[in-house]
Amino acid sequence: MVALVALPLCLGVALASGAPLFAGVIAGIVGGIAVGLFSKSPLSVSGPAAGLTVIVLAAIESMPSYQMFLMAVVLAGVLQIGFSLTRAGILSEFVPSSVITGMLAAIGLILILKQIPHAVGFDREAEGIFEFSTANGVNTFSRIIDSLSASVTPGAILIAGISLAFLFWWDGAKPKNGPLRFVPGPLVVVLIGVLGNALLGAVKPDWQLQATHLVQVPVTQKLSEFPTLFTLPDFSGISMGIVWTTAVTLAIVASLESLLSVKAVDEIDPRRRSTDKNWELLAQGEGNILSGMIGGLPVTSVIVRSSANVDAKAESKLSTMLHGFWLLISVALIPSLLNLIPLSALAAVLIATGYKLTKPKLFLERYKQGWTQFIPFVVTVGAILFTDLLEGIVIGIVVGFVFVIARNFRTAITFACDGDDCLVRARRNLYFIHKYELQKSLNRVPDNTQVLIDLSSTSYVDLEQYRHHQRIHQRRGISRYHRQPARRYRRQACCVDQRAIERGSVHMRRYKQLLLANKAWVAEHTDENPDFFSRQTVGQKPEFLWIGCSDSRVSPEQMTMTQPGGMFIHRNIANLVNDHDLNLMSVLQYAVDVLKVKHVIVCGHHGCGGIMGTLQGGLDGPVDEWLDTAREVLRDHRDEIDAQPTEEAKVNRFVEVNVRDQLVRLARTKTVQDAFAKGQELALHGWVYDMRDGHIKPLMEIAADTVLDEIGRPEKVLV
Repeated sequence: MVALVALPLCLGVALASGAPLFAGVIAGIVGGIAVGLFSKSPLSVSGPAAGLTVIVLAAIESMPSYQMFLMAVVLAGVLQIGFSLTRAGILSEFVPSSVITGMLAAIGLILILKQIPHAVGFDREAEGIFEFSTANGVNTFSRIIDSLSASVTPGAILIAGISLAFLFWWDGAKPKNGPLRFVPGPLVVVLIGVLGNALLGAVKPDWQLQATHLVQVPVTQKLSEFPTLFTLPDFSGISMGIVWTTAVTLAIVASLESLLSVKAVDEIDPRRRSTDKNWELLAQGEGNILSGMIGGLPVTSVIVRSSANVDAKAESKLSTMLHGFWLLISVALIPSLLNLIPLSALAAVLIATGYKLTKPKLFLERYKQGWTQFIPFVVTVGAILFTDLLEGIVIGIVVGFVFVIARNFRTAITFACDGDDCLVRARRNLYFIHKYELQKSLNRVPDNTQVLIDLSSTSYVDLEQYRHHQRIHQRRGISRYHRQPARRYRRQACCVDQRAIERGSVHMRRYKQLLLANKAWVAEHTDENPDFFSRQTVGQKPEFLWIGCSDSRVSPEQMTMTQPGGMFIHRNIANLVNDHDLNLMSVLQYAVDVLKVKHVIVCGHHGCGGIMGTLQGGLDGPVDEWLDTAREVLRDHRDEIDAQPTEEAKVNRFVEVNVRDQLVRLARTKTVQDAFAKGQELALHGWVYDMRDGHIKPLMEIAADTVLDEIGRPEKVLV
C-alpha cells in the first residue's frame, strides 16, 4: 500500500523540483530501503519531501548542472551525520504537542483538498505539492474551483467515488479473523481503478481515462537500460561556495522536517513507541549520502507516507523497507503496469488517509483541553494550510511558545482572608517580574490583622518589595508570620526573624492556618481548572486501593502525585490487615466490588512507630490490643529479625516481613478470593516507603494464580 501511495508522490515532487522524474523514485527507494534499515523508527517512511521543492528548484536552476546539485545532497547528508553526533535531535522535544497534532491535522486537510482535483480528473498540478499558492498565482481553493467548473472527468469521478466508498466501508467491515483480514484496502482500490478503467474502455470509451490521468513512470525499452537512469554527482563541486550553501540549507531544513515528522509519527503510533531522534538524524544523513551518490533527490521522513504506513497497520520498519523494495522492483520490471493506475484511485486512498488524520473528534479533543492547547493547534493548522509545511510549523511553534511564556506570567500569588487572619501564598518562585503582583497582594491585607506569608512552594524570593512592605505593615499594625520560607530566602539574612517564624503559629492559631490554606487551595485549583470541583461531583473511579500506616509523615497522594479521585485510601497503625476489623473489611469490599479497583497496595514504611512499639514493648490500652496482629508477625519471624546486626536493621526487617504477611492475609480474604475466582482484574502489591530518601520500594506482588502457601520471605529493600 505505502509503495502505491509513494510512487505518484515521488514523481510529483521531482516534477515540482525541476529534477528528472526518476530522481524522485530513487529518493523513495533509498528512503525506504537504506533509511529504513538504519533508522530506529518502527513506522516512519522517508522519501522526497514536498517541503524541500522550493529549495531544490532554486538550487538546481542556479547550479551549472544537476550533477553539481547531487554533490550538495551528499554534503548535506554528511552535515546531518554531524548534527547527529552533536545530539541536535533533542531540539524536536521542545516542540509543543499541540503544534505536532496541528501539523498532522493540517496535512490531513491538505491531502483532502489537494486530491479533490485529481479525484475529478483535473491532473494539471503534480502530486505531492503541498504549498497553498504556486508561482503562477493559483492556490489550493482556486484549483478546486477550477477543477469542479472546467475539467470534470466522469470516469475519474466514478473510480474515485467507488474507491472512497469501499475504503470507508472496508474500515468497518474488514474481518478480524480469516485470510481476508490480510487484504489491504488500498490494494483493492488500485485493482478497482485499473480494472474499472479497462471496463470503461469496453462499455463507455469516452469515459475511459487516458495517459494524462494515469501514473507516469519513466519506462526503459529493456531491463539492461535501467541502470542508465541513475546519475553520479560531480565531485568537482565540493570546492564551490554555492554547493556548500545549498548543502547547509538542505541539511538544516531536511533535518527539521525529519525530526518533526518522526515526532508526529510517534504520536500516532498505536503502541506509543519513542524514536531516538539523534539516531534518526544519522539514518537520514546516510540516506542523503546514498541518494545523492546515485542521482536521487534529498530525502526526509515524510508524514504522508508514514501516516499511510500506520493506516496499513504496520508493526515494524520491515514495512518501510519493503515499500522501498517494491518501488525498486516495480519501476525496474513492471513500469508499464504501474502506468495503468488511475490517479483518481490513488487520490481516493490519500483522501481516506487525510480524513483519518483530521477527524472532527481531534478538534473537539483539543478544544476540551483548553485554550492554551486549542489556539496553538488551530493556528498551526491554519498556518500550514495557507502557507506551507515548514512556515506553518514555525508559526505554530512561535504561538505555542507565546502561551508557554504567558503561562509563566499567570497568577503567582494567592490571597485569602478569614476574619482578621489573612494568607499571602507564593505558588512558585518570585522574581522581579512578580513585584507588582506581590505588591498588590500585600496591599490588600487589612489594617490591624494577622497575615501568614506562605513561601513553602518557593526556592527563591526577590526580597526588595518584601522588605519595603514589611515596614509598611508594621506602621499599619499588621502582624506578619511565615510558613517554611525558602532555603535561599533564609540564607539572605535580612528581614526574617527566625524566632518570629517559630512563634508565629502561637499568635495565628494552627486551625486558622488550615482554613486559610484551604481557601488558597480552592483558589489555585479553580484558577488552573475552572471545572475541577464540578468534576469531583460526578463520582469517583479510582484505580488503586491504598492500605498504609497512619503516620503523619506518609502522605500517599502526595508521594505518588495522585490527583483527587485516583486513589481510595485506608490507613491504620502499622498498616495491618485484620479480618475482624470491620472498617478495613468494608473499605476493601467497597473498593473491590463497587469501585472495581485494579490494584490493592499494602505499604509499610521505614521508622514505623507501630512496628518499633511492637518490637520494644511497653504499650498499653487500645494501641497495645491493636498491635496483636503485628506481634503474630514478630513471633513467626523472630529468629530472622533478631539475627539483624543493629536495632535499625531489626526494625527495617520487621517492616518488610510485616508487609509480606499482611499482603498474604489480604489475599486470603473472601473479597479478594471471590474477585480472583470471577476473573476480575485485580493485583495485590506489597511496597515499603523509605523516608530516608523518599523512594517507594516494591517488595512483592500477588496475582490470581499465585500459590499463597509457596510465598517465601521477601528480599531486603531497606538497606
